[in-house]
Amino acid sequence: MGGCATNEEPPYPMMIRAPLKVFEQIDHGIFRVAVPFRLAGGLVDTFTHMMLVRLESGNSVALATVDVDGPAKTVDGGDTASGLIRADIDKLTDNGAKLEAVVATHSFHTVAYPSFYKAYPKAKYYGCPRHLRNQPEIPWAGTITDCEVQALWSPEIRFAIPPAAVGEFSDPADPATNHWNSVLALAGRTLFNDDMISYRIHPKELMGRIVVWVAGGEHEQLAFHGSMFHGGLRQNGEAPGLFVEWLEGLMEQWEFDIIATAHNGVLKRDGKSRLIALLEETKPKLEHCAAKWAKGEVETKNDPDDPSKSGGWSNNPRECECG
Repeated sequence: MGGCATNEEPPYPMMIRAPLKVFEQIDHGIFRVAVPFRLAGGLVDTFTHMMLVRLESGNSVALATVDVDGPAKTVDGGDTASGLIRADIDKLTDNGAKLEAVVATHSFHTVAYPSFYKAYPKAKYYGCPRHLRNQPEIPWAGTITDCEVQALWSPEIRFAIPPAAVGEFSDPADPATNHWNSVLALAGRTLFNDDMISYRIHPKELMGRIVVWVAGGEHEQLAFHGSMFHGGLRQNGEAPGLFVEWLEGLMEQWEFDIIATAHNGVLKRDGKSRLIALLEETKPKLEHCAAKWAKGEVETKNDPDDPSKSGGWSNNPRECECG
């Protein structure tokens, strides 16, 4: 399958019962918060998220970051008051003393890391290669592409990144074409990811009509990010098949029911079977693209006049960050 792998079984994470303000406990010892992330002058709210995983040691690991002093999203899509996110993190981590590490899981989810580091400077920070290059003010302890870093909390947390032959991750040169490629993380029975997979809850009402126009999407739809075919996958005859092989191999090893996605919701049951079905539905297009790309008939990676050909949530280079 490639990449870093472990076949160890994780321990059963502990249940934490704490009166939380905005974090939702989606699994045993696993807490997630969603926050607004607005683009296009506020016309689009893509949402973004982070998750805290409570380890057997009692410490926690944060997957991704959000603005701890900003608002969170409510169940009906509104915004909460500011300051509640920090209060919950403090409660769950003993005011940051038990926040062991913060792990970046997407090259273009970058915005909150500097402020999060100021709020919780004692944790160790592990970034994607782009974080290390673009945010040197944070004393990064390592990169998530390193197998030794991926193994730090195994089997309680496992990480996987598509092989380099599938898509570019370490050096995403064109920020408008590669938001599909993400780290997948497994904790408990929850699969956490940012952009590769999305589960959309009332996208027209909560995210904006323009999202449905650009990316499509129905209520409770599980989907791969649209840039998968416009710069996410390497445009040659081998990459689509290698992606299928990688994801099928991963699902043979990993057991999960829940899929937590940044944009915009959480699939709370039957996550693995839904993802298997999504991959099966996508295979004909993957096979079609492999045949085209093998003949040199590549797709348009980014068209400034056509947002549907954008690799991110916006084809504006100033809005390439998506979390």
